[in-house]
Amino acid sequence: NEPYSIKVTNGSGLSATLADAINQDQVPVFTTAAGNLATAFNNVAYSANAGATDADGDTVTHSITSGSLPSGISINSTNGMITGTPSGSSLGNYSITVQAATSSATVTRNFVVPLSALPTGGNITNTGGYRYHAFTSSGTFTVSTGFTPSIEIFMMGAGGGGGSWVPGGGGAGGCVNIDSPASFSTSAQAYTVTIGGGGSGAVNPGSMAPPFGGQSITGGDTSLRDASGNYLLTAIGGGRGGNYNGSGSPAHGQGQNGGCGGGRGKADYADGTGVQTTATTSPLGNAVSANSRTYGIGYNGGSSSTNEGYGQEGGGGLNNTERSSGSGKNGIEFSWVSTLNIGTNSSNSASSGGYFGGGGGAGNHSGGTVGSGGVGGGRQGYSNTGSKAPSGFSNTGGGGGGGGRPGGSYSEGGNGGSGVVILRYTV
Repeated sequence: NEPYSIKVTNGSGLSATLADAINQDQVPVFTTAAGNLATAFNNVAYSANAGATDADGDTVTHSITSGSLPSGISINSTNGMITGTPSGSSLGNYSITVQAATSSATVTRNFVVPLSALPTGGNITNTGGYRYHAFTSSGTFTVSTGFTPSIEIFMMGAGGGGGSWVPGGGGAGGCVNIDSPASFSTSAQAYTVTIGGGGSGAVNPGSMAPPFGGQSITGGDTSLRDASGNYLLTAIGGGRGGNYNGSGSPAHGQGQNGGCGGGRGKADYADGTGVQTTATTSPLGNAVSANSRTYGIGYNGGSSSTNEGYGQEGGGGLNNTERSSGSGKNGIEFSWVSTLNIGTNSSNSASSGGYFGGGGGAGNHSGGTVGSGGVGGGRQGYSNTGSKAPSGFSNTGGGGGGGGRPGGSYSEGGNGGSGVVILRYTV
């Protein structure tokens, strides 16, 4: 019933009234504490509450009495919500004073709207509450001042090339996986992402008498470096597959070491060994959370003494007795990465193994069977062939298949599949 008037009456009944002398009104109260409101990002829809309410139900009018907001956002005079899509403004902190007024009371509060930019680089996808950056080729991941998220990281080194002339398959690339609840802290800088290229397969120009053409090539490393060029994380490329090299140089017949080893060629030559990498040793350069799951894993390549390649993801080896070859092992499923289905392998999904399958060893023209490629990017070997064996699928780190014994014609091992880097974080 406000406002109240005061009436004074004396003993003889005379009186006087002071109209509307007392007002019991309560002042408006802000909903949000003073200081920083939610961070705004250029070209991203924004909403923050800078409003006040009135216990008496009086109408509150909001306005900015000092300072300014980034271009593209404004305050609603009725409810005090700051909304819009920032665009074109300089990054930094925008200080404002918001006034909340009724017909009888006015209050103010100081707020800051930080304006930043989301990280850039790679192919960006927003899904499932996460923002993903997928690098299928080398590039730069740029983090700006004001928003330096902790990120999850998946990295694949490239697969190794397959050998030729009844050889072993190429090994899959090594893998680094740092996922929830572990994370990798970022700072405002430009990170260099290097995607390893698949190793080339060995070539036999058609000579029936080894040695010939040359050896296959190990897959390239995939790495993340800081602005000073320091290596932070590296996924090692897969080892090359060895050739059946007859009396030639053992170096051509050996499967080479790598993220996952390449299969050996001739029985008296060595299969490649997988190289174990961790998150705390060179060339990583910095420590990450002890809870991180790191698969810089190296699995050994296939031996020639068995019809299966040794170890998961290693390239299949030549089986010299049976003239048949071991298969590359299947890759590992990484559920958070398979959301994007990166890679040209049509079967690259959570149910079919994911990434870094090893390449299969080759067969022989006299009737031996070829080794199959590991699911997750690895490719099968060839038998009687005058063409190149299949290459590992792109951006899976899969190993290349071994080229068959050609019976006098051209033979070439498949190339390894290229690497990949996938980053994600919440906004």
